Amino acid sequence: MVVCIYQWNIPTVLIRNYLNLVHQADPQHAPALSLLGRWYIEQAKDYTEAQKWLSKALTIHPEHAETNHLMGRLYLDHLALDAKTTQRGLAFLEEAHRLEPTVAKYSYDWVKALHQTGQTDALHHTLKQITRRFHRHRPLLLWAGSYFLYEKNDLSEVRFYYQRLNRLHDYPYHAETFVFLGVCEILLSSNPPKAAYLFESIRHTEVPPPLWVAALAFTHLMMDCQALHTAMMVNDEYELDQLRTASPDPTVTQ
Repeated sequence: MVVCIYQWNIPTVLIRNYLNLVHQADPQHAPALSLLGRWYIEQAKDYTEAQKWLSKALTIHPEHAETNHLMGRLYLDHLALDAKTTQRGLAFLEEAHRLEPTVAKYSYDWVKALHQTGQTDALHHTLKQITRRFHRHRPLLLWAGSYFLYEKNDLSEVRFYYQRLNRLHDYPYHAETFVFLGVCEILLSSNPPKAAYLFESIRHTEVPPPLWVAALAFTHLMMDCQALHTAMMVNDEYELDQLRTASPDPTVTQ
């Protein structure tokens, strides 16, 4: 019951009072202590008090994954004043991941913490391990693809992660995925026809047609300059359709 209380629509002050009562009734109740720490982090923004309650919880139950995770985030987000406290935060997050390796948020937060603290070698090794386990975790795959694109300029890794993302049947037609995979086909494989196919798929996403038209035109230009004229005509038709839809004026028809 204590663990589920945060999922209910209960005023936060009542949550704190209830957890205090649980602690008074059973001072060794680690989950209540951990949730009190979470309350002080998220609601009261009193990080010293949060550290006190989380430390008590870990003294009682040092292998409680959620408490380790909360303590790690507390150190890195609010208490990391020097290298020593930063390393302590990393150690807590790594421990949460070790204790519950099947919980995606612990692994995902550990990866982001490695990136935040500049642990590049450990980050790359950990990413490979975690993405094999959580091969359907969309935020992780998107984060990894963007990381290798914008920070490392490693298109082979970009293609690896976005291909995995593109295989998710419950996540179809994601425009960013098609764009990056198309770019990889051009720059890595010199395969504009494959890129054109991927860019064409953008039109089936929630993204307005001008984006896929621009991407498709770029690809066609590498194969056939004449295609630019066709792409521009398609874009003009789209804008005209938008005018027809937005304007009640019957004269806006052509």
